[in-house]
Amino acid sequence: MSSPLSQLPTSPQGIQHIIIQSRGWSKYDRLPNPLLVHLRDGRSKPRAWLRIDEGEYNKYEKGTKTGKMKSHLSDMENNKLVMIKSELERIILFFDHNQWPNGFTPHADLAHAYGVSTHKVRHCVNLHLRNNCKEKRKVRDDAGRTIFNSQEVRERTFTPYKYFKKLQRKNNPGVTLLDKELKKAYDKLDELTLHEMKLGAEAEKSIVANIDYEIKTALQKTDGCISWKGLASFIAGGKEKVRPVSPKTLANYVTATEGFRDFVTQTSPQCTTERKKKRRKK
Repeated sequence: MSSPLSQLPTSPQGIQHIIIQSRGWSKYDRLPNPLLVHLRDGRSKPRAWLRIDEGEYNKYEKGTKTGKMKSHLSDMENNKLVMIKSELERIILFFDHNQWPNGFTPHADLAHAYGVSTHKVRHCVNLHLRNNCKEKRKVRDDAGRTIFNSQEVRERTFTPYKYFKKLQRKNNPGVTLLDKELKKAYDKLDELTLHEMKLGAEAEKSIVANIDYEIKTALQKTDGCISWKGLASFIAGGKEKVRPVSPKTLANYVTATEGFRDFVTQTSPQCTTERKKKRRKK
């Protein structure tokens, strides 16, 4: 019987052709299984090499360095991963465990090919089965709803407890405050302080519900010359106040509005008298 990891002639491009070859393969064939060899040969390639080779990946993770690949798989990538995993399980049944050469790890090879963990591979397969083996992922019930356009999301986001957490962390900069510690402190609040937390949460919901008016007012009073951080603080009522919306969330909302334009400004520091003298001598 031939070893499943023997050298194989060059396979046609495209994982779909290799899967077709693998399905027509038998353990009595002289040549080894093409899928196992294809994944084995990818060990020397960069992580997620198969996603790159298939040419289906062209996105980057937001907030990370350019070139860092997203771990989230597209519908097509997820479908192919499930097909490869199913074919691997079928092939493995042909061999006893002691027939594999030392170091052969088909599941790890597949995870390396897609740049994910073996746990992620199993999760993708289970999700595919729960989705009735459909390629299209299930759409979230709250897709498209945000704190700016949904009262339900605002009620879920702005609660007295969450307002208390933000307030404590703002009043104690540089101090690590765990959620469980804050929960204990929140449960021990007196009625007056708890009422203040409720009022704070209600104020946040009111600000976010009228965010367009708040933004317009801030831009009018500053002639539009303001940073995202400054705009978030202005809307909150001052730098000492708890921000209902972070600068990043606010920037995403404003820049997505129709007809948005911004201009980057920078104030250059004036040279001192001594600096001017040195520049004139040059």
